Amino acid sequence: MALREVERAGARYTWTNKRLRPTQCVLDRVLVSPIWEAAFPLCSLTTITRVGSDHSPLLLSSGEDAPICQSRFFFQTWWLGVPGFGDLMREKIRGFIFDHGPHRCSVETWQYVSRNSRQFLKGWGANLGKEKRDFRTNLLRQLEELDRMADANGLDEEGWGLRYFLEDQLVALDRVDEEYWRQRSRTQWTLKGDSCTAYFQAIANGRKRKCSIPRLITDVGEVEEPRALMEHIYQFYQGLMGAKGEERVFALGTDLWGEDQKISDEENWGVEVAFTALELDEVLASMKPDSAPGPNGFRSCSSSDSGES
Repeated sequence: MALREVERAGARYTWTNKRLRPTQCVLDRVLVSPIWEAAFPLCSLTTITRVGSDHSPLLLSSGEDAPICQSRFFFQTWWLGVPGFGDLMREKIRGFIFDHGPHRCSVETWQYVSRNSRQFLKGWGANLGKEKRDFRTNLLRQLEELDRMADANGLDEEGWGLRYFLEDQLVALDRVDEEYWRQRSRTQWTLKGDSCTAYFQAIANGRKRKCSIPRLITDVGEVEEPRALMEHIYQFYQGLMGAKGEERVFALGTDLWGEDQKISDEENWGVEVAFTALELDEVLASMKPDSAPGPNGFRSCSSSDSGES
């Protein structure tokens, strides 16, 4: 039947004979079929504290109660074809640079401009999409009305000309949608060569659950809440390899590397030199215009076509 066992978190054993020197073993398991697992890819299994029984209860969650994350921002290349978009972005970027101040390095300015541009474009794109949908609906309504008139009484040359003009506008909108989905198809969410089969999904989901951290035992007790888990992990690594002035529990020995293996002060200074605006422009110019977006959601063409560094 190709059943798979769901990875269990919590107690190691699920049964005991409740003796002073108990015998313990795993008697309780949850097996699922590939079809069920494909329907609930975020399912998880947790062992609950045993009370009044020799079996530990198992809690199976389908994962549907997980919080919904906000959609990521992606710069859409068809925005470049919107009339006035270039001038709008140039004005916005100049304003962001002026607000940030001139006495900052190029990388800090770039990060500030990217962050504010992303916030602006996210709202602007949502409003633009609504206007586009309303405009398309209005065009379709006019075309349907003209077609009804043509079926009933016919249309004169002016009426047919209007009909073709509206149709051309719809075709232009379809080209924009085609460009949108072409760019989305380049953002690959699965590795090349992996077939999207039930077996592949089952293995991927099993690995995801195996690598997940549902709970941690800390100095203050057991932590299960996701936000508390993130805070504990962050503080742990901050203390493990923190910056100068922070408390560390781990440090490299002073004699770990020989003198010939260490970089000189001049080399260290060269590494710490801030990027210049010219270097950033050269990197952006060398990127492919239709490449997938980076972590900030922007594509290279969004920077090169804006006319700003």
